[in-house]
Amino acid sequence: ATPEATAETLAAAERALNELSAQTPARLSDVLTGSPGGTAGLLVVNTLSFPRKVAVPWPADVPLPAWENAVQATQVDDTGRTVRMSLPGCGFVWIPYPAEEAPPASEKLATAEDLLLRNEFFEVSLSDVTGGIGQIRTYQRSPNRISQQLSFRFPQERTVTIGAGDEQEQYRTYYSEMVLKSSRILRSGPVVGEIETEGVIVDPQAREYLAGYRQITRIWRGRPLLEVEFELDPDRLPEGNPWTSYYAVRFAWKHETTAISRSQHHGAHVVTGERFEAPEFIELADDDFRTTILTCGLPFHRKTGPRMLDTIVLTAGESRRRFRFAVSIDEQYPLSSALDLDTAPICVPTTTSAPAGGWFFHVSSRNVQIARILPLMPKDKEENGAGSGGCVVRLMETEGRRKNVTLRCFRAPTSARQHDFLGETLQTLEVDGDQVSLEVGRFEICDVELRFDR
Repeated sequence: ATPEATAETLAAAERALNELSAQTPARLSDVLTGSPGGTAGLLVVNTLSFPRKVAVPWPADVPLPAWENAVQATQVDDTGRTVRMSLPGCGFVWIPYPAEEAPPASEKLATAEDLLLRNEFFEVSLSDVTGGIGQIRTYQRSPNRISQQLSFRFPQERTVTIGAGDEQEQYRTYYSEMVLKSSRILRSGPVVGEIETEGVIVDPQAREYLAGYRQITRIWRGRPLLEVEFELDPDRLPEGNPWTSYYAVRFAWKHETTAISRSQHHGAHVVTGERFEAPEFIELADDDFRTTILTCGLPFHRKTGPRMLDTIVLTAGESRRRFRFAVSIDEQYPLSSALDLDTAPICVPTTTSAPAGGWFFHVSSRNVQIARILPLMPKDKEENGAGSGGCVVRLMETEGRRKNVTLRCFRAPTSARQHDFLGETLQTLEVDGDQVSLEVGRFEICDVELRFDR
């Protein structure tokens, strides 16, 4: 995908990627499942290096499993059948298809009622004026973490008059108003709660219609995460400078002293300017509370005051109309939340039995992620011949903290080394059973080559 790539080259690459994506689940299933026969089931693979709680679709013609072991909850509604389960880091879980449907257990649930969403971590109040997020509060008397609404920013500041007679007041603003027209509950638990709000965005000065909106706000059982999907139907489009005229998601929080950091090349860095890029997350840290906006690929943001932020979604020339973001509450590693949200687990129906669960690699520190698992370099394969095999695990430090890390493997390696991107050895690493130890520097990306006897 270089600037000089032709349409034919891009089409060929797209076909190759689609073929690989279609083949990989079945090939992975062949490795993890046994010989033909046994019980059919669902193989769910976590490609990320940390444990996760995920929701996966369940076949309509298969009874729901019991809430035990990896299965945490099940839900049946108009959208289909959903199973909530826990997955090991860089590993898998296999759920056998049961002979009969199990009744749901009685545990903490995700629910939706009126304009309120609630799970075991927090409750979300949607505004009855705007339809956006009014408040997010945890259950330990914490302050409102964040509020949200959709807005149009005018190129010039406008004077708005409210009231009449002696009670008439004026104020100045660059922004429109978001007005709720209707709301309805889409899903009410126990796995997921979901509310849809619809309304309009209007010019507060002329009271003219600018755009319609539809917003879906969603919470999950077992996840301290709020997801939002929204669609804009604009009648007036932004013009001119994209930093001064745009549609945006506007966020507001309580304290002006809140420390703000953002993602850059998968690392967390302090925000120092008014305008900045953050395609993965923006973290708000205040005393004991951490609130993270997961930007889902929306890159451009603008601070509009000490406790307000615009995430720009639609500027002049933009053709997209559907967007999403999420808010994570008190997560220590924001990149993990961003990767979790954007990386779906691999689900493969199997006709043969498999182990109930397993893992491939463990990393001892959450600020160090497995970025990729790569094959050996061609010259290494030629030098070592067919007598040994192996792979390269690419590690990435994300929080700006030097760390001594233990990489644990699914089987004991015979040797390990750290090499550069050209394959030259940087250091030989000590192997202790199935563990390899090394030091990873601040924001370092390092390749660890592991050798195994065939």
